[in-house]
Amino acid sequence: MKSELKENGKFSTPGKKRPLKVGTQTRIKRYDELTLAIRRSIRRKVHSFFLRNEIPTVKKVAKVINDEADLPNMSIRTVGRMMNDLGFAYRKRKRQSILIERDDIQCWRHRYLRDIKKYHAQGRTIYYTDET
Repeated sequence: MKSELKENGKFSTPGKKRPLKVGTQTRIKRYDELTLAIRRSIRRKVHSFFLRNEIPTVKKVAKVINDEADLPNMSIRTVGRMMNDLGFAYRKRKRQSILIERDDIQCWRHRYLRDIKKYHAQGRTIYYTDET
């Protein structure tokens, strides 16, 4: 170390593992390539639990998704991550976690569908654009 100080005039630090930059993904999400239709059908599966007055847990949702022939098989962990990305959240109720959707997202969707239905009835042309 002394010789390094004499040669360079400063110390060099050993290689360190530096934290990743904020916003960089370290893991590739396997469900990113799911189409919008598949995401809608998965969302409907979750909402069907509420219609039956059942508590939708990740295990139950994963079982329903994996039993469906049209939907791809997913692990429980992947289903949980996907539910989080779709806007669902977990709430603890009497020591049981339940899966719910945020109220603002649910209200926005109902308002959007109501407006689209109204525009179809008026005969307006509707253009859908993609983010990519």
